[in-house]
Amino acid sequence: MLTTTSSTLPSTTPHAQAVVEAWAAATWFTNKPLLPEAITVTVFKVPGETNTDDLSPATHATTRPDIPLHALAMLETRMPEGLTLLAQLKAKGHPVAYVGDVVGTGSSRKSAINSVLWQIGADIPFVPNKRGGGYILGSKIAPIFFNTAEDSGALPIECDVSGLETGQVITIYPYQSQITDQSGTCSSSFEHQPETILDEVARRGPHSPTDWPLPHR
Repeated sequence: MLTTTSSTLPSTTPHAQAVVEAWAAATWFTNKPLLPEAITVTVFKVPGETNTDDLSPATHATTRPDIPLHALAMLETRMPEGLTLLAQLKAKGHPVAYVGDVVGTGSSRKSAINSVLWQIGADIPFVPNKRGGGYILGSKIAPIFFNTAEDSGALPIECDVSGLETGQVITIYPYQSQITDQSGTCSSSFEHQPETILDEVARRGPHSPTDWPLPHR
């Protein structure tokens, strides 16, 4: 019978010791990169209110477990040309920020943020058919949708988006709490809620496909 306990493993097994020390030092948290000082994105704006059924239609509920497939139905009635437009905006080379006057009202379905992040997020290494990261701006973001976005590694920001339009290239300064246009003029400012959100989002990312270091082999 194996009688070795977790308290004795670190002294007898180097690999176990490395795991215990890594958790004690919180390297799973501290080794992740911080958010960039400046994040340049292209605006994809859905004017007015977007609810979670617009993002994850109930008529396609059976496909929700298959995130890439279900994401094809995003905005199919709210903005039928939306995904085509998104593809065109991505071709500009910057990440695309989802922007709306009111975002994420309605039910608390996780599939809504899954669809949004599939369209605007980044692949997660070794996790197929799911993406993280992404930027969501809204004059008002529904609280549950906000929390779900945050938990999924996206950066949700409540700010005045009335001056933002689809195709516009803007720069988000997360630590200065400002958004500027290409001329450098401040087009919006914001306050982070909660105050710890930048640390949370940075560690949950990714914010670009290269942000996640590959494990040592």
